[in-house]
Amino acid sequence: MTDGELSAHLDDPDDWFVLDDAGRVLVRSISLRHALRQVHFFMSGGIRPASLIRDSEPMVTVRTNQLSRIYETQWD
Repeated sequence: MTDGELSAHLDDPDDWFVLDDAGRVLVRSISLRHALRQVHFFMSGGIRPASLIRDSEPMVTVRTNQLSRIYETQWD
């Protein structure tokens, strides 16, 4: 998904999982906006999550660099 497509669905209820680079779940979020806040929280503490994944159909995986761009456009 593009940044714009993701930004358009920030508040849609859905299960998102923030993963570390080993594929372990760091946190589960109930919306993309909540997941982005969790990513920002981890990154401000020195932990860089590897990706964010929506485990429903269709499956969506968002890499950390895209998460950073979306976060910056929403909260800067």
